[in-house]
Amino acid sequence: ATLAPVSYAPVSLTPVPLTPSSLLLCSESCANAFTFGCMPYHCEQGQSIDEAWTTCRGEIDDGLGPLAEEEVGCIPGCGNTVTMSMAFECGCDNIDQCESDEGTPDDEEGDDGDEVEPVFPYGLVFPRTVAGTTLSGTYGKIYIIGDSLLDGTGSTQGVVEEKIAEILSTTVVNNAVGGFPLEAIAKVPSCSQDVDCKWTIINGGINRDVDLSQVVSRMTGLVEREVATGRKVILQGYPRDCPEAGLAEFISGDFFEAMHDAYVSLAAGKANVWMVDSRNHPLMGDPCNPASRPYRAEDNSHPSPLAGQVFAEEAIKIIMANLDEATLAPVSLTPVSLAPVSSSSPTPLDEENEAVEEQGEVTSQPTMQGIGPLCLSGDSTVHSLQRGTIPLSMVQLGESIFVGNGKYEPVYSFGHFGPNVRNAKMLRISTDSGTIFSISENHLIFTETNEAIPASQLTVGSRLQSSDHNSTAPSFGVERIKSIQNILSNEGVYAPFTPSGKFVVGGTIVVSCYVAMFERLL
Repeated sequence: ATLAPVSYAPVSLTPVPLTPSSLLLCSESCANAFTFGCMPYHCEQGQSIDEAWTTCRGEIDDGLGPLAEEEVGCIPGCGNTVTMSMAFECGCDNIDQCESDEGTPDDEEGDDGDEVEPVFPYGLVFPRTVAGTTLSGTYGKIYIIGDSLLDGTGSTQGVVEEKIAEILSTTVVNNAVGGFPLEAIAKVPSCSQDVDCKWTIINGGINRDVDLSQVVSRMTGLVEREVATGRKVILQGYPRDCPEAGLAEFISGDFFEAMHDAYVSLAAGKANVWMVDSRNHPLMGDPCNPASRPYRAEDNSHPSPLAGQVFAEEAIKIIMANLDEATLAPVSLTPVSLAPVSSSSPTPLDEENEAVEEQGEVTSQPTMQGIGPLCLSGDSTVHSLQRGTIPLSMVQLGESIFVGNGKYEPVYSFGHFGPNVRNAKMLRISTDSGTIFSISENHLIFTETNEAIPASQLTVGSRLQSSDHNSTAPSFGVERIKSIQNILSNEGVYAPFTPSGKFVVGGTIVVSCYVAMFERLL
């Protein structure tokens, strides 16, 4: 059904709605002490601009430290002025060049004593980043709100919104802002305000949100606001930090674990709410493992673009699997994980699909009844930079595999990882050059025109995109399909994810990391 726009009411702790106009801007004296006193001091102490900002904002909001002294004139919760916002933009090296708030009344009230609308929020312009130029009628527009975990201008470099927009062919608006606590996150433009939007991706809870009950209350209110307007919500969890990095205890300690457990329970108890729990990722969930380092940015804490890829892939899987517009019943949630999963028992192939010629070609396009796995058979091979040609069943996270055109990329996740799956329905495809591999009918494969189509659409004679790791002149070529057979594979099922979204199977054939789910879900 068409979603109507709603009157926006930000959520507060109580959770009585808190309108932006109920906040006063910080006074001139407070803004200048923040910008030209607190921020430079902490920059000189070696903090980044983001860390200095968080520290100084914390002094104001928590009522602790030099900015809390009465003569400074800072009021906890006061809104940031233009100067305070520009301090972040100026950065540690140029902060002395920021303009002051001279001429702004200390009491920040209008001529009639009315409260002044703050620079909302924090002097920033929304939308922050936008990916995609089309709007999908199936998925609608998608909004991302949160803090630096998802901030499109931050450490993930916009990968989250760009990948979602690319795969779902829709528009993704990212209004996440680094350093924002949940109270501020609840005030940015979100899905519930946009008639074209169907999905909200939310994170938050560790920026000056140090009271667990307060965090859970605020997140619950935010989620309920979105769901009440007919939107669906994905909660994105934080990856763990390694204690050896010397980070604050609440980031990766008891507070962190309790907060995520509460978020999992929140999603489990509400319809149309899902949780992506990064603690379940085999590497991000093990942050002291050196192999997990590529998932974190230079500061060894914030997510890297590689982690952003994982966030995007998990959101895509949830969105594509939950297209029904009808109200969904509450579910007992198993947090999204990239660990090995099992597959449901396959339906036996119909008699006509079991007919396989021992030699020669299958003259008609194979069809399969029911829904099979969405991946490749474990005996299909890839070329590893570290170990040479290996079966998919041996590929490990972090291992670099050949993706075509002379390039290798690391496997950062698995869409499917089912070593124990048996009787999996597959298409065994052979080409004129002798390449052989087994692929599910819904898995995408590239044709000679670089179009990704479901394997079910292939026929004998179809021409596939190819690339040989042995080639001295990296390029893409073409191979012709010689035969297609329906088989039941007992070699397990696998679908590795690479940053480019593709890899080469069987030595020469370029396949996608993704699947075509439209036919089976709509």
